[in-house]
Amino acid sequence: MSARALKILAICTLIGVLAAGWAVRLEWASWGGQEYGNKIFPDLAAEIESVDRLVVESRHGRMTVKRTAAGWVLAESDNHPVQNKVVQKTLFGLSELRKVEPKTQKKERYSRLALQYPTVKNAESKRVQVFDKDQKPLADILVGNENLLLQVIREGGLYIRKPGEAQTWLAGGDLTVSGEPKDWLAGPIIDIPKGRIAKAIVTHPLGDTMVVVKDTEAKRGFSLEGLGPDEKLISDFYPSDIGRALADLEMIDARRYRPGQFPKGAIIRAEFLTIDGLVVRLEMARQDGADWIRIASVTVSPDRATRSAAGIAEEAAAIRKSTDGWVYSVPEFESVHLKRNRAAIVERKEQGS
Repeated sequence: MSARALKILAICTLIGVLAAGWAVRLEWASWGGQEYGNKIFPDLAAEIESVDRLVVESRHGRMTVKRTAAGWVLAESDNHPVQNKVVQKTLFGLSELRKVEPKTQKKERYSRLALQYPTVKNAESKRVQVFDKDQKPLADILVGNENLLLQVIREGGLYIRKPGEAQTWLAGGDLTVSGEPKDWLAGPIIDIPKGRIAKAIVTHPLGDTMVVVKDTEAKRGFSLEGLGPDEKLISDFYPSDIGRALADLEMIDARRYRPGQFPKGAIIRAEFLTIDGLVVRLEMARQDGADWIRIASVTVSPDRATRSAAGIAEEAAAIRKSTDGWVYSVPEFESVHLKRNRAAIVERKEQGS
């Protein structure tokens, strides 16, 4: 096929797609009648600055995001700060939701659109409520499944229902609401890339200690000190995994730390020294079926500082400010790097190898 024919084919295809999209838009407009394009919450845009609290209910439980003098916080996470951009995007998304097409009014069909109440067993819906400082409701909506077709030809689409009403709607707009704290809380816990780590010391409860050091000759950039002549690493990745334990460290949830919260006989301790003199010490323990980490201290080692002492001290102070007094639940893929003891990463060489 010639280049000219390909160009003509591409143009025809584009025209067809645009025409189909316009036809669907007109059909939706006729379905929605006079309500097509109407905002679900027509007054919310003008009231966003007066919002004081958002409540999100889902199968994960209830979350209350509230405004304070210092910023937005999550009440159920002991008032840990949340990401301002997530709050603003959620409020803007709610204020821009528009009706496209009326859907079912039959209760038995709500589950197909994920528009049951979140309290119903196995429900996938989220209920979002917005209040001002006088606890006046500004918005209340059940958010269900996304509509992928509408997302292709418009800015986004999803199914919604107002609590107490039978009518469900296909709505146009860009609204993504998570019912999990990790998607709201301000993070990461700490972010020190493995390229800055010079040395890491991990000590397990029974005294099992591993020392990992930067090693340009090692396959993955780190080596384990103290390997005997008859020992080898099970995987070359293990020392490197420890070296990157502080890189973009994610949280699942956060709580205020209570002194003595971690049982003494079950604490994993780790110390990280960077090439430019930052020293980070952390503790980790398993409680209530989850792995919890706290940043125990952040200091500066003047003997190793390779950039301005003021710069290192400023970084240490910033980390302390955001982590002091907090303990964080972390996902297994983060905690596993520190949970492995020496026996889990070292094995004896086979005879003759």
